[in-house]
Amino acid sequence: MQITLDAGYLSSRLLCSQEAKLECMETVKQLWTLNQLVRKEGVMAMSEFADVVDDSFLSAAMHTATAHTEHLESILYASLISGDYYGKDFLKNLLIVCGLPALCEGISSKELIAQLQGWFGMDFLPFYHSEIEQFYIRMAKPQKREQSLILEFDAFLTLPQASFDVVCNALVLGEGMDLHDLALALKGGGDAVCQRFYKNLTVE
Repeated sequence: MQITLDAGYLSSRLLCSQEAKLECMETVKQLWTLNQLVRKEGVMAMSEFADVVDDSFLSAAMHTATAHTEHLESILYASLISGDYYGKDFLKNLLIVCGLPALCEGISSKELIAQLQGWFGMDFLPFYHSEIEQFYIRMAKPQKREQSLILEFDAFLTLPQASFDVVCNALVLGEGMDLHDLALALKGGGDAVCQRFYKNLTVE
């Protein structure tokens, strides 16, 4: 069964301000991120994140996607129509209804972004493209981790250089933890900790 929404129904529900549309851009970005996950690990990977998503409609849609992929679009449209959604809430949920089935079917991220833009209206498209461009720039930047995941590593930042040299010399000589173990362990260290070890262990 395929459900279609007529223009009158949509126009009565979709009206919302530019500020509300900007808030709905977060849903577009969430769907882009989900698409990356699904393309890499498959639809079932969503089940691990469905309960921690801070959006009840998206959470329910993700659970549905992992259980009813064959009829997902019809189920989500029915959920949208049966709910009393207007304005920002309707736009946000409509993006999910249109985007989630598409990404489950293997749509590319570029195609997903292009497919969703029409629901914002022609007058909003410059803002839409600007928001997506800024989002891509942020995603492309390497994410620095200031604090170590293993907090004990941060103590190396305050260790006097002479004492730190002793630690590094012991590693080079194979006393205690070897360099391979250190490389694995430093995945839990912050960027500053990793850089200090790298500088001291690198031969000029």
